[in-house]
Parts: sequence; structure tokens; C-alpha cells
Amino acid sequence: MCVQIFSNGRYKSVLHRVRVNSTQLRISVASLHSLPPERVIGPAPELLADGTPRRYMDTDLTTFLDYLASAEGKHKTFLQSRRITT
Repeated sequence: MCVQIFSNGRYKSVLHRVRVNSTQLRISVASLHSLPPERVIGPAPELLADGTPRRYMDTDLTTFLDYLASAEGKHKTFLQSRRITT
């Protein structure tokens, strides 16, 4: 998700997919690291310098976690909620 917002859509994020193995235990660990909750991320200014329209709103980890807990998070992805439609 962050890569897609940072790159203003130039690079796509993919949904996490897993192949189930019925013979071995699988452990998943979600990690959101290296960014404080209040650190704002948005498209890199260099990618907007030539007049390219902004495709995503700025966001932060707190907004992301609030979105996951909201009812809206059950109907679309967080990335879709940050997309700017023109």
C-alpha cells in the first residue's frame, strides 16, 4: 500500500496471498514498522513536479488503523479510500 501511495500509482501494491499447506503449521506476522503513527506519507513531490495529478491523499498509520476498525473498511480497501477521484 505504501509503495503505491509513495509512487503516486506508478508502482502497484498487491494483496497478500497465501497458499495453504494442510501438513505444516503456518504463522503470519503483520508488521508495520519504521514509521511513527503520526508520520504522514503521500506521493513523492518529485513525481508531482511535472504537473502529474496527485492520485492519493496523504495518510498516516493512525488513520489506517482507524479505517480497519471502521465499518467502511469492510466494503473497500484502505488504498481505495485514499484514492483521489477526479
